[in-house]
Amino acid sequence: MAAATRRLRTSPGDAGRIQRSVAAAITSGETLSTGVGALVACAARYVARNVVAAGLARRCEIQLSYGIGEEQPLAVTVETFGTGTVPDERIEQALHEVFDLRPVAVAETLGLRTLPAHRGGEFYRALAAYGQIGRVDLDAPWEREDQTAAVRRAVGRKG
Repeated sequence: MAAATRRLRTSPGDAGRIQRSVAAAITSGETLSTGVGALVACAARYVARNVVAAGLARRCEIQLSYGIGEEQPLAVTVETFGTGTVPDERIEQALHEVFDLRPVAVAETLGLRTLPAHRGGEFYRALAAYGQIGRVDLDAPWEREDQTAAVRRAVGRKG
């Protein structure tokens, strides 16, 4: 069975320093609302930002692996490169509790199908022109850090 895998690494102030394969997934012509690779890249960015913002690690890489025809990810892997305040395995367990990482749920959670309506239909044009990671001017949904309290609670920390 073929599997799509996307990996994202983030740390405070990363402002776009991510692996090229993830950035390529979003800008390679795949649409965010339907391209699974792009959806997965957005999900990995969103999850990693929330892990770092929750104070569970200074650096975080999220790897999501999906199989063709499978609704749930085959694997969710966390790597904090020794910067984690809790074991990586515990963060992985917490992510399963907090985030619904099915592609359809990611598109819904991040509102990816409605993004073209933002900015008079110019949202994707702005992504293509200047990139999509670390952009505060776009208010991109994958840059939100709105699940930090839930992630902290899921690992047993006060939210």
